[in-house]
Amino acid sequence: MLRKILIHLLLLTVFIVANTAFAQISTTFNYQGKLTDNEGIAVPDGLYYIAFNLYFNEDDIEPVWSEEHAINTKDGFFSVILGVNNPIDDAGIKFDKNYYLGFAIIGSDEFTPRTQLTMVPYSYTSKRIEFPYTDTIKTESGIKLHKYNEGSALEIHKSNGKALQISNRNENSSSPAVSIADSGRGSALNVTADGFRSYAGYFATTNPSNRVPTVQIYNYGLGNALYVANENKADTMPVAYLLNQSQGYSMLIQSFSTFSSRPSILLNAMGSGGGAELRVLRTDNVKSPLIANTWGIGHAAEFNSFNNNSKASVLRVSSLGKSPAAFFGLYDENSDTTGVIIYSKSAGKGMDVRIDNLLNEHPAVNISNTGKSSALAVLSEGIGSAASFTSNALTYEPTVYIESNSKHAGLFATNTADGSAAEFIIAADNRTNGPVVFADHLGGGRALEVHSAVNPLQPALRVRKEGIDGVAGEFFGHVKVNGELQKMSGSFVIDHPLDPANKLLVHSFVESPDMKNIYDGVAVLDSKGEAVVILPDWFEALNKDFRYQLTCIGAWAQVYISQEVKSNKFKIAGGKPGMKVSWMVTGIRKDPWAEQNRIQVEKEKSPNDKGKYLYQEYYQNK
Repeated sequence: MLRKILIHLLLLTVFIVANTAFAQISTTFNYQGKLTDNEGIAVPDGLYYIAFNLYFNEDDIEPVWSEEHAINTKDGFFSVILGVNNPIDDAGIKFDKNYYLGFAIIGSDEFTPRTQLTMVPYSYTSKRIEFPYTDTIKTESGIKLHKYNEGSALEIHKSNGKALQISNRNENSSSPAVSIADSGRGSALNVTADGFRSYAGYFATTNPSNRVPTVQIYNYGLGNALYVANENKADTMPVAYLLNQSQGYSMLIQSFSTFSSRPSILLNAMGSGGGAELRVLRTDNVKSPLIANTWGIGHAAEFNSFNNNSKASVLRVSSLGKSPAAFFGLYDENSDTTGVIIYSKSAGKGMDVRIDNLLNEHPAVNISNTGKSSALAVLSEGIGSAASFTSNALTYEPTVYIESNSKHAGLFATNTADGSAAEFIIAADNRTNGPVVFADHLGGGRALEVHSAVNPLQPALRVRKEGIDGVAGEFFGHVKVNGELQKMSGSFVIDHPLDPANKLLVHSFVESPDMKNIYDGVAVLDSKGEAVVILPDWFEALNKDFRYQLTCIGAWAQVYISQEVKSNKFKIAGGKPGMKVSWMVTGIRKDPWAEQNRIQVEKEKSPNDKGKYLYQEYYQNK
């Protein structure tokens, strides 16, 4: 069984300082108490539903007024304002005599004994009352002060504590506790703190369910809606300090004007400091100090410099830790737009990326693409280079390192004009032995792809090595050519079989004006001195215009081709039983590609090439 111990009862009927002020008094009063058990121990903190009743007499059965409240207790203590849900005036109670207050936890018996209420004389029987001095005013309709001449409408001085505290205790009210209006040229509200540690103003919303702003400022004039200034030049504190311990924004600024194209926030730095500084001080915070989002069609962020004499960067991003200095992300999988665009109309470089750490082993620019497009696309619409990459002469790393983890080319260079799509040069005074271009693909795709589709007379790739001793191109692995291969000569080079450590063996290719295939072998003649040579089943599908050659081995015989190629076989006859005959058959390719791409043995040079030589040095003395 719970019982109550009444701590104190406050009938808040006191009024504010004013010689001629009038107040409309609300017939509500505050009741404070403490809930304990039979042993006098406070009940656990929590929510309790209590019914409050007023009686004419201590032993009356039916109350003249009732009201239910959900109260929260802290160490057993609670406080409630009575008369809010069920107005006391409607019950005809004038408080012209003593009343008795009883209350009970809903569903339980009423606590005993009931509490006798004693009232300040006339505090509830008068709707409008004048007091020369008081501490507190509780009103139904509020207080209105009007001033039509010079001076303040209300001036309050207090030597200790709060000079003025105004609260709106009606949970269903959407009206402000204080409304101040000024139709003149001065300030509507002027609050001054002359103390050492006192606030000039303090605004608080104590209801956790309140969604109305604590301070709401409207401006219908031409001036600022809010002006905050710090005139103390020795002060190093911020002009405005916002502290947020909730889950919402520390500041939300919205602009709904359809007539203005100006930004919602404008920061002007008239001194030597920066315009804005954003910090995240928690070391475990993964959020960004600045997030710019746009749902419009403009830029999410824009940085401009209007000082023509400035050589500083428009945007400087620095990382003092181990994180990247900048990260640009494009997350719309259906978008075909560019992730980063660098646009320059100046005479300088569009982008300059440098690493000043000589011990750094990483590239100055690392670009990766896991999609289907290029990792880097560089476009030049002028007469200069679209991109220029330069490395330190002492470096052992590539000037440009391209790594592709997709199914497409790591480097794609295209040129729609007459110049080169890509040009790679190692300066003559550079003593490096490394390659000009090194392309490596670890994923199984093409490490380098060169494509030309405009001028059929110009090669898509041209590799030139000055002099006759060097190698213009070197391939490790198989080389595949989808098309015609033209060369001055051809050979293979291997380690010499008899002295592989010290010598090389070189053989030349067999050349022909035709697309000729050569097949040979050794046949052993049967008892009739004949042999049938079986060729591959695709032989006649690939070849035509056959030529034959037979050579006897170990003895002479008048061997001959008794039956030409037919059904992918031919027959040798005229020999001796058991004789070996070396044979060779040649054919001209007749597959569809060969039929459409026959070699033109002799052809005229192009007009631009006439009078020029493929190897000028061989003809300069002739």
